[in-house]
Amino acid sequence: MISTTYVPLVLSQAVPTGWPRVEIIHDDKTFAGLRAEWDELLDASTAGIFNSWEWLYSWYRWLGTRRTLRILVARDPDNRLLGLLPLALETRRAVGRRIRRLAFLGETHVGSDYLDVVARQGYEQIVTRAFAAA
Repeated sequence: MISTTYVPLVLSQAVPTGWPRVEIIHDDKTFAGLRAEWDELLDASTAGIFNSWEWLYSWYRWLGTRRTLRILVARDPDNRLLGLLPLALETRRAVGRRIRRLAFLGETHVGSDYLDVVARQGYEQIVTRAFAAA
């Protein structure tokens, strides 16, 4: 299941005409299908190994299955992947209450470092603003 939001932005950088389109990935199958695009995006970004599809998909399949995916994906008008924000919704109990929190995939149990927005170089601000507005 994918939710789509269009985010109008004032852009200071030259980008294709239009707005980054933000999608929210909720299901395992779509997450699995992002592998090739994610790998290409990672190569075009400054993100490290702990933001790779291989690392985060493996983490999710083995350690994060009790979480609900909320991976934000930003695309340009030509459907090219500009960035992603790998998140998941988790429910915990604290002080006798249920608490829901949004957290990075890979953020517990294994010591993943530098979890962050993964964005194509030169599009970091555009992608981050689009995610903040979504």
